[in-house]
This record gives sequence, structure tokens and C-alpha cells, in this order.
Amino acid sequence: MNKKILKIALASVAAIAVIAGISIGITKKLQAGAQSAYKERIASGKDVEINGEKLYHVNSDSPEYQEETYYRKSVYKDEYGLCYTFNADTQELCKIENAACFDKDYTGITAEELKPYFDTKSLLADAKLLIEKWCDKDTRSKLEFESEQSQWDTLIKIYQIIDSETKFQIGNITYNEDGVFAYAHFSFDSMLDSKDIANMLSKEEAVKTVTDYLEKEYGESGWSEIEARAVNGGKLGNCWSVQVLKYRESGIALGYIVGIDILTGEVRVVDKIG
Repeated sequence: MNKKILKIALASVAAIAVIAGISIGITKKLQAGAQSAYKERIASGKDVEINGEKLYHVNSDSPEYQEETYYRKSVYKDEYGLCYTFNADTQELCKIENAACFDKDYTGITAEELKPYFDTKSLLADAKLLIEKWCDKDTRSKLEFESEQSQWDTLIKIYQIIDSETKFQIGNITYNEDGVFAYAHFSFDSMLDSKDIANMLSKEEAVKTVTDYLEKEYGESGWSEIEARAVNGGKLGNCWSVQVLKYRESGIALGYIVGIDILTGEVRVVDKIG
């Protein structure tokens, strides 16, 4: 397989389905196998072989190495045009990018002629297969996938489900207008384990913590609307994001959005509204 195979021309739905299967075939070869073995090689910046697939370490002065600010990284590439980014501290996979699918030639093609590929069932299956190769069965059992379509791309959002009303987005996978895998972002190291879940703050506790904090620190109370949702706060960790609002006579909203650590109740960020 070479880069030409990953360059997709406009085709029928049947032909596109076959092409989408190519990315499935690629991911099948990338099963991590012994976690410690490949993580040790990534930690040392060495090439690594995963289930017969060779990943080549990319030096920081290489064109494939684009600077990121939110984590130290180790970058690898394979012979098919896929580029892999690992967290340099944890060796967890953070990103996969299919560089080959971005060089498609649109010369002479009008917007009306472009027909986005929205076979959600097929793309969900491909996304799940990709995830299966990078996390164990227990982790997979905690995940839920949702699709979201834009004008052209299809985004598969990946959530860790805690209970019926609490879930954290821990990744997303994007497919281009031809249904071809484009890139994926992951944050597996932010997933909560069973001990975390047993000790996490409930939504009600989060709301009380925030309203008490705002009253103590800012002398603010008497909120008209209160909404709380679980979010993956990146460096801030998993948080409850609590929004509180009150309204002036003019109808203008005033209030705060407060992020608190979902395990400790510590206030991580306070943003004022209005």
C-alpha cells in the first residue's frame, strides 16, 4: 500500500465503502499487544514494531513534527502516511493523523459536485475498531460513540460513560467528505477508574460547592438558573462545569461559569458572565 491508495477520488458510495475498509485494514495491524514493551521504546525515542507494523520515530526538526503546547510529545509515522503522536510523559497515544488524505486535488470540482459520505454506521464501526487497538476490553466497555456531521466531515465523539447523566469526552475521530479517516485525538489518561468514580462529587454536591464558593468569595447568591455538566478540562483534569445566572430587568444575563475538580471539589477556574 502506498500514498496513492489513500488519495481518494470522487466515487460511488460502493467504491467509497471499499476505500473506508482500507483504513480498517490499517488499524487492524496496529494493536498494541504488550503495553509495556512498546511504551518503553516510545519513552526512549526508538522505532517500534506493533503487531508487525513498523512505526518510525520522527525527530523534532522534521516537517511531520508540528509543535503542540498542551503536552510534551513523541511523534511517529508509518509507511502509509499515518502520523502518530504519543504523550512523552505517559506514552499514551494522543493523536493519529492521515497526512495523505489532505492532498486531494479539487481542481475543476464545484461545491455542487462534492457529495459528502455520511454512512454513519460504517464510520462508527471503523472508529470503534481503531479504538479497540489502543485500549483494553475493560476500557472499551466504558466508552460510548456519537456521530456529528458538519457540511462535509463526520466527527465521531468518544465518551466515558459514568452514569445516566455523567459522561466525559475522551476523544474524537474525524472522517473527511469521502468517508476516509483524517485524524483522531485521544486523552485515555484522563479516564476515571472505579475508585475515582466511587469518590467523585455528585452533580448536586458540585452545585452546592460552587454556590457556597461564590457567596463566600464574591457575595453573590440568588441565582435564577443553574446548570452543571461534566467536562474533560485538559490540564485542569475532569471537572464539573457549573454555570449560574441571574438577569437584569433589561434581560441581560449576569453570572459565572465555575470549573471544579470532580474528585476534590477544588475550584480550578472562574469565568464571569456579563
